[in-house]
Amino acid sequence: MNKASFTWDSSQSPKLIEIYLNVNAGSLVGIIGAIGSCKSSLLAAILGEMSLIDGSITHHVQFLPEFDHCILLHHGKIERQGLFSELLKIDKVKQAYENHQTHSEENNQRSDSNVYDDDDDFMNPIEIIDKSSIVREETSINGTISGDVWLKLFTSSYGVYDVTNKWLSLWSSKSEVKQREKHYPNIYLGLLICTLILALLRADYFFHVILRGASVLHNNMFKGVLYSSLRFHESNPVGRILNRFSKDQQILDESLPLTFFDTIQLLIMVLGSIVIIGMANPWVLLTLIIIIPAFLWLRSYYVNTSREIKRLESISRSLIYTLFSSTLSGLMTVRAFKVEDDFVNSFIDKVNANTRGFFMFLGSTRWFGIRLDLMTCCLSFLTAMLTVSLRKKMDSLSAALGQMYAINLTDIFQ
Repeated sequence: MNKASFTWDSSQSPKLIEIYLNVNAGSLVGIIGAIGSCKSSLLAAILGEMSLIDGSITHHVQFLPEFDHCILLHHGKIERQGLFSELLKIDKVKQAYENHQTHSEENNQRSDSNVYDDDDDFMNPIEIIDKSSIVREETSINGTISGDVWLKLFTSSYGVYDVTNKWLSLWSSKSEVKQREKHYPNIYLGLLICTLILALLRADYFFHVILRGASVLHNNMFKGVLYSSLRFHESNPVGRILNRFSKDQQILDESLPLTFFDTIQLLIMVLGSIVIIGMANPWVLLTLIIIIPAFLWLRSYYVNTSREIKRLESISRSLIYTLFSSTLSGLMTVRAFKVEDDFVNSFIDKVNANTRGFFMFLGSTRWFGIRLDLMTCCLSFLTAMLTVSLRKKMDSLSAALGQMYAINLTDIFQ
């Protein structure tokens, strides 16, 4: 460097002023200076990181005699440089070195009482490192969601909707003269209004309960992390904690309420459709003896598979957050050792692993949906065949209503 000045920000005054520095290749150089004398800034300037991030330096004074060249900084300027023996002539350098030597002798005396005996068992250094590591590997927990959660969810009766359709069927079966009577449209309008009011109340109460639960869970989680011990933060990487507060909390706030609401609503619609189909044509219920066990087996197979895939995706996402946060905190070290490509490739590999898990989840969902469509199509086909076979024992309106609900099951399962 020849009369070089450096600053962290172009709008600020220079931190390093008029630096004259020439270091031979292969030389071991030490930088000396009090706290705040811009030692880290000089290192950052050498690494080309002056405008990016701050660095750090340890005060290993005991290594100074081993350096070929030493630099003493003071308020951003090089005060002295040369051999360590020459810098010892400066009072503050000599005093700092003597103080360190005194502390080193005291520490050595304390450590004499902790020397191991020759009879102690030999331990592999790798085993010692493994046993002393406090960072725990993230594992997935198997199991199903407790049934108490489902019992607390609010559901509204689907019967009003079925009664509305039944009333419309009854109204259309009357003669043209009776169809013009006022009580038919009035009752139908009243049923529609009741259906709308119940749907709004059900949705409002349901989302209120779910979102309040998500808020309580977030507050408890935040309080637990805030008041947890230091060992918890040492054994759990930052990426794992960020994953809980970011993606998992997003699912609780956005995806889970809609999924729960649709699941409960569609479940009630399926049960209501089966009841209407059974009332229209009781013989169709015999086909459920084959369809229901097949559906339960298919559901169990899909749920177990998708649950494990989502857990693997969550674990792989934590690794992405951990690598990203650690890379940002140690960006100066990464660039100093010129391993940017290695970190980029590692990040790409972890993103690909997470994407594979998400793609597998989408594929399993499509696989399950296609088989549900086949089952509902079979039910619609059997309903139509039984309706045609028993056409003399059924009225046309009931047969049409049952067939309509059988076809609607295909849309519901999709």
